Amino acid sequence: MMRTVFLTLLLILVDHSVWGIQNFDLKPLEGTKKVCQQLIDEAVEDTNRHNDVIAFEKLLKAQLIAEENQWDDKLWQIKNQIGLLYRYNSHYGEAIAYFHEAYNITQQQQNLSVKGIHPLINIGELYFKENKTTDALKYHLKAENLANFHKIEDEDTRNVIINNIAVAYSRLGNPNKSLNKLLEVKKYGINHQTNFFGRATYISVLMKTKQTKLANTLAEKLYIDFKAGIFKEYRNECVTCMYKLLTAIHEQNGEIDLAILYANKSVRAADELIDYISLYKKIAELYAQKNEFKKAYQYRDSVIKTKDSFSASVNRKLYEISKVKFKVQEYQSELIANKKELSFKKEQHQKERSFFILLVLLGIVLLISIYKGFQNRTIKQKQQSEITSLALKEAKQEHALAEQQLETNKLKQEKLKHEIAEKNRELSAKALYLSNRNELIQEIIDSFESNNTIKNNKEAIKHIKAIKSFLKTDMQRDDFIKHFEKVNPNFIKRLKEKHPELTANDIRFMCYIYMNLSIKEISIILNITYEASKKRRQRIVEKMNLNKSISLFNYLLKV
Repeated sequence: MMRTVFLTLLLILVDHSVWGIQNFDLKPLEGTKKVCQQLIDEAVEDTNRHNDVIAFEKLLKAQLIAEENQWDDKLWQIKNQIGLLYRYNSHYGEAIAYFHEAYNITQQQQNLSVKGIHPLINIGELYFKENKTTDALKYHLKAENLANFHKIEDEDTRNVIINNIAVAYSRLGNPNKSLNKLLEVKKYGINHQTNFFGRATYISVLMKTKQTKLANTLAEKLYIDFKAGIFKEYRNECVTCMYKLLTAIHEQNGEIDLAILYANKSVRAADELIDYISLYKKIAELYAQKNEFKKAYQYRDSVIKTKDSFSASVNRKLYEISKVKFKVQEYQSELIANKKELSFKKEQHQKERSFFILLVLLGIVLLISIYKGFQNRTIKQKQQSEITSLALKEAKQEHALAEQQLETNKLKQEKLKHEIAEKNRELSAKALYLSNRNELIQEIIDSFESNNTIKNNKEAIKHIKAIKSFLKTDMQRDDFIKHFEKVNPNFIKRLKEKHPELTANDIRFMCYIYMNLSIKEISIILNITYEASKKRRQRIVEKMNLNKSISLFNYLLKV
């Protein structure tokens, strides 16, 4: 009977432990990974639809989840896709950094090594964009070596690698080497008819080798297939490439009007502003060949305008991306809070399970003791066990109280910091508001006093005096110092002790610096010019015997 009771209690204990593991470990992980992949897939679709900012936000959220759970199989995809987004928005420095990160992640694990082909291809294509053909060839050959090492037979991957290497050879002045490379598509069974970029590259190489007639024939056939829609394309890449190819062919044939026609079509289909620059240059060259220099100059002006638009677009996208990063930081904070909540629940469950285990062990000890018949000894052991348990419980409670008190103190300090920062922000806002209000009131008074009709109106003069009463500069200043000392106790006292040479106005100016207001904002509050505000800052720095290049804000934080 005792053995049966013992086994029953043991089974309950094991079942309780397994339930806890399943409830708190496996299910959340499975769900989170699903969410992570869904975010990646949606971001890819948004990128294809040119919803780049939305895609960027989803990818950053997915990155947080992947990094938190150390899912390198997801993280390399995210880094690679973010790199593509930066590329499409002409942030090439950021793009290449993300591609390298994606590649490095794939090479840290053997099962991900083959995935490194994609970042390498993207790096090579980025160097094509920057006209660094030698560097582009280096990375495309590296991608080919990795594909050969893993014996990759995938048609799309092989097709991209072969085409890019052929383009590089062609640009470097090796057309024969380029043609030989293009013939490798047969080796991998790639359908030449549906290989748009392979056919376009082949035609370009034929043009460079002066096989104009064959190039024209193949270009006509390619254009027919293109219009029939047999090619898969991404972000209008086929459209732009097709029209660029037709432009080059007609230019070589001396058909400048047709070349200009297709160059303009290529402009309308272009996906990136940087492509507009090269296309406008080409159109300007074509008009120059026709001796239509006025139009040529117009398109050269378009190049300059497009460069300006390009810079503005880059800055606008950077601003939008910064906003997204801020939103994702908020999401990260929420994620951390959820994690803490989950951790707390796990800890609570662990305590319950520990308590349950303790009860079971005590029961087992009691049953064994009764079974052996040592009643007196069992009673003493039970009493001693209870004393030990109470002492342990008391020690745990004291330890828990100490930890709770420590955590409470930390929270109080953090809360105090936030409250001070919030009060300083409120003071800044109030000071700016009062300054703007006083300036507005003064403008109203000046406009009234300059009006002859109002000057002779006693009732109006009475109202003007009433309005002037709202201009309480000295009182506002005293109120500001009073509120500032409440929010930042002893700061002014410490500053005066360290720098007794400072005047009351200097102290007030330093208070605004301590609140992290800019020189422009301070000049608005003090109702002085920006230059006067800068000179006052320089004078105070000299009075305090500080280095001119020092950050006053950082210095004041240490006072």
